[in-house]
Amino acid sequence: MKTKYTLFRRGEMFYMQDSATGKQTSLRTKDETEAVSLLEARNAAQRQPVLNLHLARAYLTASDPAFVERTWQVVMEQMQSRGKESSRERYESVFKSPSFDGIRNKKLMETTADDFFAVFKKNQVSINEFLKRLHNFAVHLGWIAIPIVAPYLWPKYEPKDRRGITQAEHESVLQKEKNAEWKLYLELLWETGAAQSDAVNFKAEDIDPQTRTISYFRMKTGSLAQFTVSKKLETVLSHLPTTGALFPKLSTFTANDRASRFRRRCHKAGVAGVTLHCYRYAWAERAKVVGMPERFAQAALGHNSKAIHRAYEYRVTSLRECPTPECLQHCETPDKAADYWRMHIATHPHFNPECECLAVLLLNTRKRVKGHQLVSIGTMDTILVHPREVFRLAIIAAASAVIVMHNHPSGESSPSEADIKVTRDLIRAGQLLKMELIDHVVIGNGNFSSLRALGYFYA
Repeated sequence: MKTKYTLFRRGEMFYMQDSATGKQTSLRTKDETEAVSLLEARNAAQRQPVLNLHLARAYLTASDPAFVERTWQVVMEQMQSRGKESSRERYESVFKSPSFDGIRNKKLMETTADDFFAVFKKNQVSINEFLKRLHNFAVHLGWIAIPIVAPYLWPKYEPKDRRGITQAEHESVLQKEKNAEWKLYLELLWETGAAQSDAVNFKAEDIDPQTRTISYFRMKTGSLAQFTVSKKLETVLSHLPTTGALFPKLSTFTANDRASRFRRRCHKAGVAGVTLHCYRYAWAERAKVVGMPERFAQAALGHNSKAIHRAYEYRVTSLRECPTPECLQHCETPDKAADYWRMHIATHPHFNPECECLAVLLLNTRKRVKGHQLVSIGTMDTILVHPREVFRLAIIAAASAVIVMHNHPSGESSPSEADIKVTRDLIRAGQLLKMELIDHVVIGNGNFSSLRALGYFYA
């Protein structure tokens, strides 16, 4: 093995020279014995890692001849050959990115953490995610003896807030859309919550007129999705072909083309922060608000749907998310509860003044507001209320007491017999859970009624 450094003397001082680069460095000594020792130490330090690498190659080549020559391009090709066709196409597209050029032809055996850190510096979330998959895939195949980058050193992914498109935004986009097929496509997404690629490939044969259902297998997961045809959806379907593809022209576009067109329409309509996938979130959010059981919503959008899991997670809106005046943060009287309703519940994107809506206000031991949630939306004169749904939120938020509020679309705030019965059920449930029901406030048109003040609470 060639010696990296050589010794020479200039005047009384000894120097060493790099045989590869020619760089000369002073050893800061005039003693020849000391200079020779320093030179040997430098050469040994350089020689040992190289020697170790050669020894490792010799051993590994005996068990796997391709081990020492395998590059990251080989790992990429192996990943592209596995999984569903859509996954293979996605990997092929991602691995063409110039961000991978720094390691593409790098041998696995010679790769260091610095090579990965160079990719991290580009701060591309998707690239970092696929690089992590590539790295773990090589580890699982046994092509890397130990992980190159420890799990805690990988960049942390912080997902952005996702929301459903509102009805007002949906209608604004429809007004800017001139193409009839596109309008029907967006209407179908609004009514079904189907993924954009699934919806565009719907066929007339997927519709069962006898059972009034649409059934299909999701392209992404392969799971069965089935939902009932509503009257509004029936109107949309009546304008679509009765045989073959429902959207013959749109189905020829790529997903990126559809996404780009929708983004342009949103820009013209002044709508920001939404994509075609937001129709899926919107459907799931509406299903949750109207009280549809989660298992039925999963059947409609497909089991393991992230949109359903996200919408049906029990999440309380805290005061940090909805700034509230100090006078309303201590809320134990019906007039303050009514003011809180007007400020936060009546302005909720899913609130419908034409239907009965029920909200729960969560309080701590000092009767200060911790948060709220719009629990359910009913019909013009009926709403489903169960103590389980009301107190589940209180348990999750570790609340000490609750105030239940609901509106009467008629504008009359007098409580009905059903309101009185529900209130007494909630009182008994609260007593078992050691959580006090402070009041049940009925909101009318400019007025309100307190069931506690009217004497319907037990002493």
